[in-house]
Amino acid sequence: ADKVKAHLAACRPAGIEILGPDLRRSEWCFLPEEDGIRYGLGAIKGTGQQAIENLVRTRGELAEEGEPIGLFELTSRADPKEVGKIAWEALIKAGAFDFTGVNRGCVFHALEGALADGAQAATDRRAGQANLFGSFESEDPESAPAEISEEAPWSRHELLDREHEALGHYLSGHPLEERGGLLSLLSSTTSRAASDLAGSEISLAGMVREVEQRVVQSGKNAGKKWATFRLEDLHGNLSVACYARTYAEYKEGIVEGEIVVLCG
Repeated sequence: ADKVKAHLAACRPAGIEILGPDLRRSEWCFLPEEDGIRYGLGAIKGTGQQAIENLVRTRGELAEEGEPIGLFELTSRADPKEVGKIAWEALIKAGAFDFTGVNRGCVFHALEGALADGAQAATDRRAGQANLFGSFESEDPESAPAEISEEAPWSRHELLDREHEALGHYLSGHPLEERGGLLSLLSSTTSRAASDLAGSEISLAGMVREVEQRVVQSGKNAGKKWATFRLEDLHGNLSVACYARTYAEYKEGIVEGEIVVLCG
């Protein structure tokens, strides 16, 4: 994830747009397109090359047959032994189904039913069974492809949290964007520039990420807790160590997703 973030950070100043993952177009690797670079499905946590190769092959088969490409179509044709539930969830969280125009939370909510239908379809294929009415379904106006309901949509905050979970970084937006002006007023520098200011006193506002609580092993503070975390702003992030005395005083604010201002 750190390598991906570094490459993405290098693209933005060059004016190269990073296009989100898209199950209609994305491959395992990042690929150039006319409008930018398409996000590679292999960079999504929880997928795996076997699952992605099966999905790419499945969507190709659907395209050749003139079938639509969507959640229900893919789950009904992909091999459930190769593409597990965790992979499907990760793809949804990352935005790979955004092309449907449906809120990611609604797609996520529909996944359970889609996987159940897909498992049954796989069982039928293995048993060599065919749907007795399959040849008539496409002609039946009441048998249109399943649609995703509008149940359980995610808020913008929920969407970004889950996106970060799947990618290790934000791509479609940032939860701090709405507070960008305030954070700038509270900060004397940015996370990107802070490394050049070693020895200087700075203030930096941002979001707490990846908190790891530790215990002092020796010395006068032995047995006391301290923590490390990453402070993220709109420009990047930096590593922070919060030692025992400071952590004891401010630990209530050093939690995942909290907005803090560091001075030192």
